[in-house]
Amino acid sequence: MKLKKACPFCSKSHPDIHFTKEHILRDKFNSLFPETPSHITWENKTRRSDGGFNIKPIVIPHGPFDSTVNSVCNECNAGWMNTLENHAESSLVELFYARRNFPSDDNLETLAFWAAKTAAVNALKHRDNLPGFPIDHYAIMKTQLKPPPLTYVWYCHTAFNQNTYFRYYRAGLPGKPESSFHITTINIGHALFSIIGSSTHEMNEELMPEIELRDRLYGRVWPEGARHSRPAVTIQDKSHLIKIGELISSHYLL
Repeated sequence: MKLKKACPFCSKSHPDIHFTKEHILRDKFNSLFPETPSHITWENKTRRSDGGFNIKPIVIPHGPFDSTVNSVCNECNAGWMNTLENHAESSLVELFYARRNFPSDDNLETLAFWAAKTAAVNALKHRDNLPGFPIDHYAIMKTQLKPPPLTYVWYCHTAFNQNTYFRYYRAGLPGKPESSFHITTINIGHALFSIIGSSTHEMNEELMPEIELRDRLYGRVWPEGARHSRPAVTIQDKSHLIKIGELISSHYLL
């Protein structure tokens, strides 16, 4: 029997709810960040079983603020998610245009929550039964209205990027399908958010070298209690930008 399609955040299905197109990045940014192009060009990179990679160039005929997924219900979309976007909007625009060097203390949790939610929605494009964004984190965000557990968010400057860079890297521990993680990178204008989320404490411990590396290089936004210094990092080289979204370690299994 085929299971009913359910909203990943609230687990409700039709006829209790209906599904709407949820924007991965808010469509209002089309006017708030008019430098964005009218199309997206990116490379879809997947690892083969032999360890090599398949790389497929993709051109999408709309801008980065037009991308949607049809997996989120109208209640979540128009409710708590819209409220979060409204709370984060002005702070994000300040960061896009480098009017601030780092998020203000009173907005850290809001921006960390926004980054985690955006990573979660983007991950819905990749429903292919491979390990990745922890499934239980969706419901936790909806009920607790804050970043999920075992999630870290960093911030740094980049040279101005009008094209908007989005990268989603996911993997898990060999032979342990319950242990998964994602590294998501979001770069708009001068603002870059790097997000790591793990499904288990074991996976989180395996990722500590990656977490500690980012703590040395970038400003920790979340969790606040363990935040390190806030280096005024500016990334000019795109190759360095790409490395933020990739692992230094090589023993994870896609």
